[in-house]
Parts: sequence; structure tokens; C-alpha cells
Amino acid sequence: MKRFSIICCLLAMAIIGCQLHAQSGEKPKYVADVPESITPPRDTVETERHASPTTVADADAKIPGPPAEGPAREAKGSESDAPTLVAGGKKPQEYLVATTGSTSDAGTNAKKNTNLGKISLEEINEALNRSGPDLASLNLKFTLQEDLLAATEPASPAGTNAKKGPSLEEISNKLNNPGADLASLNFKLTWNQYKGDLPGSSSQNSLMLNFQPVLPFKLADGGNFLVRPSIPLVWQPNFNLREGSFDEQFGLGDSQLVAFYSRTEAKKGYMWGLGAAMQAPTHTDDALGKDQFQLGPAGFAGIMGKWGSAGVFPQHLWNIGGSSDGYTATTTIQPWYWFSMGRGWQMGGSPSITYDWAADHSNEAWTVPVNFGVAKTIMVGETPVKLKFEAIYYITQPDTFGPRWGLQLTITPVVQNVFADLFK
Repeated sequence: MKRFSIICCLLAMAIIGCQLHAQSGEKPKYVADVPESITPPRDTVETERHASPTTVADADAKIPGPPAEGPAREAKGSESDAPTLVAGGKKPQEYLVATTGSTSDAGTNAKKNTNLGKISLEEINEALNRSGPDLASLNLKFTLQEDLLAATEPASPAGTNAKKGPSLEEISNKLNNPGADLASLNFKLTWNQYKGDLPGSSSQNSLMLNFQPVLPFKLADGGNFLVRPSIPLVWQPNFNLREGSFDEQFGLGDSQLVAFYSRTEAKKGYMWGLGAAMQAPTHTDDALGKDQFQLGPAGFAGIMGKWGSAGVFPQHLWNIGGSSDGYTATTTIQPWYWFSMGRGWQMGGSPSITYDWAADHSNEAWTVPVNFGVAKTIMVGETPVKLKFEAIYYITQPDTFGPRWGLQLTITPVVQNVFADLFK
């Protein structure tokens, strides 16, 4: 008796499953274990596909309501056999194709159409809830929810329209421009070997680490206002007149501050700037500087292009106050010439030429170096860093004592200007 009851239950479940599957019109994708034996005959499916759909005008009026119970449902067997309709009078699969523009199976996001955004999720739920709990309606409901959410998702920032940052080549060229809008920290280490008429000159050398932040501030007219302080840490020889020999001095030198307005016309290929320079007596030893405040004009002009950039940055300082160290007037000319080789590589140089107007003789006034080296801009994490190495040869120096040749290493990381909001 128990076996008979179990068999009857299995048959009843099979009959109910066949009825539900026949109403769906196709095998639901999320019911993966439905046996092939309960799949409706092919002619039944073809009959449903050729059934006349409800017209668009009265589609909402003829959407099937909740299923009736008992004999009332059996009396409407002809209506239950008709395919389930949703808004627009289409079968579920036809509605899905017309809305998404795809012939893919339910639950698959293939091709999306912007028309899907015109149908709210609430309207879909209301129409499908009135159509009864058949598997096709549930499957269509899940599919339309997925497609509607996917169609309204914002575009990925990594898409084709995402704005790309400057390349290493562009960053490298900008760092050559004294008036560029890139904030940076310059660490310049310079070693020099000397020569001269003083005894022991050829065995002397010096080392200087110059720290120079560059802080640009963007202005409303498209130009930049730049501030470039310079703080040197010096180790150099000093000739002792009493003893007639050299001794070594180490400490801070005199600090400088250069501030100027600049314009860069990238399309026209030139840049220029004009401002002022100031020097303050911050040295820790008298041999490393002068007890004077100095002030004077500063500026630059140059040309630029994909090939690189070249220009000149002159400045002049006069003493305007301080102790009686005598008259001081010094002109510094800093040319630069850097040529791009691709992938962040450059070759060229940036020497610093000086002329001392207070020198006793002309052969003591000029110091003229020629620099040549290579530069490479790399990424350290998310920070661009420019590495520059130059060899220096001095073609002219003071006869008494001056540098003969040297080496220079510059490390320039690009940073954010924490004071940028001051000019906004």
C-alpha cells in the first residue's frame, strides 16, 4: 500500500511539472535538472509560437490575472494554453528580444539597448505579477531586472573615453621648463675638482648638495606664479692666508629665493618668465658666504617642441644691505639644452655660468662650464622621478683658484603643491 501511494505521488508531481513546463513555452535556464522526458512535444511549442498575440492597444486589459482555483480554472483551459503576454502584447521571449535587441537565452546579457531604460523596474514587476507564477514569467522577470541594472550602470573609468595622464616624455619636457606647472623637489649633488695659482690647488675638491623646491601657482589669466627657494649644504676648501694652506669648511651656504610670473605657449612652441631673485646670509661659516642681503631681476625665455627644449635663465644680484663686505654684483646665466630620445630619455646639459663684476681683474671674473649628460624620467610607484647625470668641464675659471671639471647628479620627484589653494 505504501509503494502504491509513493507511485501515485510521483505521477502527480510529474503531471504538475508537465503542465508548468507547457505553460512556459521553453525550458527555463535556471532549472538545470528538469528531465528531458517532461519536455513538451515540438508541435505544441510550434502551436504556441504561431498563436495570435494580443494587440498593443488592449494589451494591458488582457494580461492574464492570478490563476483561478478548482473548476473555474479548468473551464478556461483554452486561455491557459495561450502564451503568457506582457506589456506590448508580446510573448516573454519576443518581449525580451524586442527590448534588449538580443536573441540570447533568458538570463544572458548579450547586447543592451538604450530603450530598456525607458521601462521602469516597477512597471515590469507589476505586469509580471499579474501574469501568474509560471516559470517563464519568473525567468523573464529575473532577466529584465539584470538587463535593466546593467543598462543603467555608469561607464567604467578605464573606458575608451577615460582621460589619460601625461606621458613620461611630456613630464620630462615639462621639468626642463622653468615656468612649468609641475611642482617638484630638486636635489642637486655637485662635485668639483679645482686648479689655480695657489699652492695645493690641484688637490682640492668640493661637494655641494642644493635643495630647491619648485612651487607653481596657476593664475586666472592662464599664467603661473612660481616660487623657487634654494638651500645649499656645502663642503668646500678655503685658503688660509695666515698659514698659506687650505683647510676644509662644512655647513650651510647662503640661501636664495627666485619668484616670477611665467607663460607657456605650448602650441606656439615658446615660454617666458619675469621676476626677481633675492639672497639671504644663512651661512654657518664666514668662508661659506657673505654677510649681505642681495636683490636683483630674474627671468627666462626658451623654445620647446616634441624634439625637447632649450633656453636661458639669467639673474643678477646686487648687495642691498648687511655688513661691510664690500661691493657685490654677480650675474648668473643658466642655459639649458635637452633633446628627447623617446621613452623618457633625454640628452643635453644645463650649466651655470657666472660673472663677478666686483673682481679685480677680468681673468678672475668668468666661470664658464660646459655640461653634457643624460636624463631619464621613471615612475617610482605613482610618482614620476627625473634622474639626470651630467659631466662638467670648465673652459674658463679664475686664475687664482677655480674649478677644473666636475660631476653632477640631480634627482627630481614630481610632487603636489600643498600651497596651491593660496591663489584660488
